[in-house]
Amino acid sequence: MLGSLKFSFPKVYLKLTPIDVKRILDSLFCIKFSPFIINVSSNFKLLLKSFIFGSNDVLVSFDVESLFTNVPLKETINLITDYLYDKNNNNKPPFTKLVFKNMLKLATGGFFMYNGKLYTQVDGVTMGSPLGPTLANFFLAHLESKLFHKNEQIYPKLYLRYVDDVFSVFSSDVDFMHFFHVLNNMHKNIRFTYEVGNSNLAFLDTEVSIVNAEFESWVYRKKTNTNVILNAFAMCPNEWKKGLVYCFLNRAWIICSSQARFQEEVETLKQIFTKNGYSINFFQKKLKEFLTKKQSNSPLNESVPEDENKRYILLIPFIGKPSLIFKRKICEIFKQAYDVELSCVFGSFKVKNYFSLKCQSSPYLISNVTYKYTCQRDADAFYIGETCRHIGMRAEEHLDCFSKTRKPTAVGDHILKCDGCKGALECKKLSYKNFEILNKCRTKFDCEVKEAFLVKKLKPKLNGQLFQNGASRTLLIFT
Repeated sequence: MLGSLKFSFPKVYLKLTPIDVKRILDSLFCIKFSPFIINVSSNFKLLLKSFIFGSNDVLVSFDVESLFTNVPLKETINLITDYLYDKNNNNKPPFTKLVFKNMLKLATGGFFMYNGKLYTQVDGVTMGSPLGPTLANFFLAHLESKLFHKNEQIYPKLYLRYVDDVFSVFSSDVDFMHFFHVLNNMHKNIRFTYEVGNSNLAFLDTEVSIVNAEFESWVYRKKTNTNVILNAFAMCPNEWKKGLVYCFLNRAWIICSSQARFQEEVETLKQIFTKNGYSINFFQKKLKEFLTKKQSNSPLNESVPEDENKRYILLIPFIGKPSLIFKRKICEIFKQAYDVELSCVFGSFKVKNYFSLKCQSSPYLISNVTYKYTCQRDADAFYIGETCRHIGMRAEEHLDCFSKTRKPTAVGDHILKCDGCKGALECKKLSYKNFEILNKCRTKFDCEVKEAFLVKKLKPKLNGQLFQNGASRTLLIFT
């Protein structure tokens, strides 16, 4: 079972999410500490174009087995903090080394539930964590900095890495197996596999070929690829279907090294879209628009510059024609009433969202909710609130009435004045279970909006001391 976690840094840092910590790390070293890292396919093609190949060069790709789960977490955190707080580094974080280390520990702590029990991942980065690629990149870059300081005779002529995939070029007189054994001896947690290309080698979504010391590249598809894409008759906005065509064409434009290869990919895409229900005319029209934009060097989706103070986005569930009619009418209302160009974005809800294979979490850990606290003596006295944090944490703040360092909340103030609630609290009969969850929301904004509706509708007595009759949002309803 997972014990309680205590860290000795200000509570303001507890509001940081793993994404926030990732942004801090990226802003401090921006993955520029290693010359071997590539970020996108376009960078990969440009590097290959500028490289001088030999007629007998050997293409080899290396892959790290289960990189994220094998990254030594404690060691990597120590390496990052030592790097950032080195005396020669002038770009240090705005807090102490100990605070920053504890932030990383908290942000990378992998918690998961199995059979009703909560566990913590002992080592490795949790799959899906925003910090995963950043920590993995840093750790491998550290190993590479040691690797390329010796054994120069076994080095590849070219070494490029995208997270756990490595593309390398060896001279014909160099045995790449020596380099492979060195890679596998760099660290006990890291193990590589390799694949040798004859004249062709696939790397990421790119197929690379060297013929007569000249390279070519085109789009690579695995043998298991089914070519099943978003169907032309799918219930979704037409913008999504148009964007899908642009996406595939743009990928071909970036990866293909010649116009002939691009045309081959266009013919392949035409067949794929036709098999998924799209008309040839639709594809040809989008192809023409794409090429026109590329030749004029203008962006695919041009937008009219808007005043940032008048930019509003509305998410609309897409259910077909009614959504399109609603979008048109709501945009007209905003334009006439406020002279505001409203940007409407369509969203969808998939059937899989109704099902979950994960173990059910404890009710204490439910977050992004609106809740209701009812007086133990008077059922007509209740409080409506919202929180994006765990309901258990918010409930503890309400029930912490006797704190000398913090002013009681609206619920806490009521408990102190109500003999029934105060007696129940002293007898330890009040807990987070007394806070009824009314709505589960996706975002904090949704919570605030639903709280405002509930306060307007139910008029809770205990919310009277808050602004706008207890609502944290002021709503303007158009009819």
